[in-house]
Amino acid sequence: MSQQCRRKFLTGLGIAIVVLGCGKSDTITTYEAPREEYLTYTPRPDPPLVDRMLAAYFVHGNAAWFFKVAGDSSLVEGIEPAFREFLGTVRFPDDSPTWTLPDKWQQRSEAQSTMRYATIDVPAGDAALELTVVTLPYDSSPDYAVNNVNRWRGQLQLRPVAPRVLDDYVERLRFGDKEVVYVNYVGKLSESGPMAGRQIAERQPSASRLQF
Repeated sequence: MSQQCRRKFLTGLGIAIVVLGCGKSDTITTYEAPREEYLTYTPRPDPPLVDRMLAAYFVHGNAAWFFKVAGDSSLVEGIEPAFREFLGTVRFPDDSPTWTLPDKWQQRSEAQSTMRYATIDVPAGDAALELTVVTLPYDSSPDYAVNNVNRWRGQLQLRPVAPRVLDDYVERLRFGDKEVVYVNYVGKLSESGPMAGRQIAERQPSASRLQF
């Protein structure tokens, strides 16, 4: 191929490349993504601190024994030393506990429900508080303690606690060979919660409505 022909060929090839490269380009479409709306979390406010609960449980064999008194904060606070002293008298000579009542405390003689083992009337000034003793099956799961503590906290409309911080919210008392999980909480008893302490109930609640 002569030099002139080669020059014409290269010139034509370059034109072809330019023409092909100048074809219609892909269209780039832009759009504004809809803004995602996030739900705003509003923490539940703490309830008024008008009620108090003292509660503890013992484990004996395959059963857990729950002792609890709840009601007006100032009334319950006033019997707290006696409640601790009372817990210190609990013994398990067999499958059921025995205890020694402080002065003027009275245990009701009428038959209790399947779950409620005993009811004790506790004088508190001019009023009276109701202390309940309830027994339930015990399981050794690692969450047994925190589940019961959160159940108590729920009755006072308090936030639940995580297992890792449980010991920041309970006391672990020792009476004889028994370690007892003990709480002293202040909150507001829920409408479906126990009303003990405000007024002693005239009738025993049914087992299906019993809160322990």
